[in-house]
Amino acid sequence: MKRAFKIFKYEAYNTLRSRFVVGYGLFFLILTSALSYFSGDVSKVIVSLLNIVILFVPLVALVFSSLFFYATREFTELMLVQPVGRKTVYLSKVAGISLPLALSVALGIGIPLYVFGATPVQVALMATSSFYLTVIFSAIALLFSVAYDDRVRGLAFGLAVWIYASVIYDAFILFLGMAFYDYPIENLIILLSVLNPVDLARILIVMNLDIAALLGYTGALFTKFVSSTVGYLIIFATLTLWVVVPVLLGTFIFNRRDF
Repeated sequence: MKRAFKIFKYEAYNTLRSRFVVGYGLFFLILTSALSYFSGDVSKVIVSLLNIVILFVPLVALVFSSLFFYATREFTELMLVQPVGRKTVYLSKVAGISLPLALSVALGIGIPLYVFGATPVQVALMATSSFYLTVIFSAIALLFSVAYDDRVRGLAFGLAVWIYASVIYDAFILFLGMAFYDYPIENLIILLSVLNPVDLARILIVMNLDIAALLGYTGALFTKFVSSTVGYLIIFATLTLWVVVPVLLGTFIFNRRDF
């Protein structure tokens, strides 16, 4: 346990040393503060931040985590010749890269919202959504980075997941709804929303605002068939699975890689 904490501490320190994480948090701090100051309406601020969070945050997490892993590959190989288990090395690396980045954006958004009068629930949902998206896409990026030696290929597969979740998914759901309008496909669409962490994060943020237009087709169906309390539990449980599954797959591949 002590060795795992030491590796995590070094990885987190190394991540913060890049200064990008600090600048990333300051960007959201300044942006959220400016929107809150000039708008005066917390709901409008959250709506303005919504697209940035669900599009920009996963992309940054993917690119940063993937490039950072490839850049520190020599240190990873050095750790593997030490009396430390491979599982410990990989999990410490995932936590050391993703958590500082996730906390940076969560605090950068959450602190100004709270200062400018957002409710604790609104602050918690915005901060938690951005935190989850960062950790999820960092885990996905590290999974592909471990699976492929070529950084271009590893990054390309990660970006393909982001394009599906952020761009293709909405078009596919729209096509599905129009093509099978006369058929009962509500359960299928709800299932598809569970398979997309970006959509889940969007629903999680908007559910508290009572703005039906922003829920989208999947969000409207989700809130129609599931109560708010059960809906929150389902979303949080599913987002947690989206963290656990890529981490477990990455650990499995990492244990069997010949570095």
